[in-house]
Amino acid sequence: MNSAITSANNATLAGVAANYALRTVTDQLALDLAAKQSGPDASIAALQAAGFQTAAQVASAITTALLPYTETTGLNSLLAVRDGRLDGAEASISTLQAAGFQTSAQVASAIASGLLPYVQQAGLDAALALRDSRLDGHDADILALQSAGPFATSSDLTAAETSLQSAIDAILAQLAALTAGGGSNLINAQAWSGEITWDLLLGTNTLRNLHFSAPLSVSLQNDNFTLSLACDSYSIAQADAAIATALLPYETAAQRDAAIAAALIAYSTTTEMNAAIAAALLQYYTATQ
Repeated sequence: MNSAITSANNATLAGVAANYALRTVTDQLALDLAAKQSGPDASIAALQAAGFQTAAQVASAITTALLPYTETTGLNSLLAVRDGRLDGAEASISTLQAAGFQTSAQVASAIASGLLPYVQQAGLDAALALRDSRLDGHDADILALQSAGPFATSSDLTAAETSLQSAIDAILAQLAALTAGGGSNLINAQAWSGEITWDLLLGTNTLRNLHFSAPLSVSLQNDNFTLSLACDSYSIAQADAAIATALLPYETAAQRDAAIAAALIAYSTTTEMNAAIAAALLQYYTATQ
């Protein structure tokens, strides 16, 4: 009986021990799993704290940063389209220019150049208003003069103007004749054959200036109608007389030769002396003879 109870107790204790042992192993496995799971999480947290990001975060950041940019392929395609449009536009501009068309800037420049001789309406109106105001003032002066006494009539003024215009026309006709080479215009004289001459008239109506270098000098005479030339030098006669006076103490070569010949008349030359000695010795003998 006791052995049966003991066996039963032992069996019960063995079952309890087995159950406790199984729970202990399960708990240990759970702890190991938790440790393994907490290790990567801690490593990831440490990396994130240090500034590292996951591949998904990096890809998202790159995508966000590239949003303002265009792919090279797309950009090249757009540039090719733009270049094609520019080439077409330049060809169209060349065609229009060849056909006589101009750009807006060229038209504006041409209009501005064409309007240079003209006055703006505002400026013209201001000038006309100023002229009208001055004329109004002169009208009052004319009325005052007419009231003051007799003056020449318009017919008198017309006749005087006609006479004056006729005189002016005659003067202009004479000037035209002089300028055109007709009438009594100035011309250069004929050239002096075989000599060097200079024309004083340059063209048809311009006289050259004259310049005189020393010893020449010039002055105006005869009421400034005459150029009087002077030369600060001796005439030929004065020069000859001065030279003759200066040469008085001297002799010419002929005079010198004549004086020497006269002085040598009393002397004999070597030939003459030898001839005289030979003639004198004719009556004598030499030592050999």
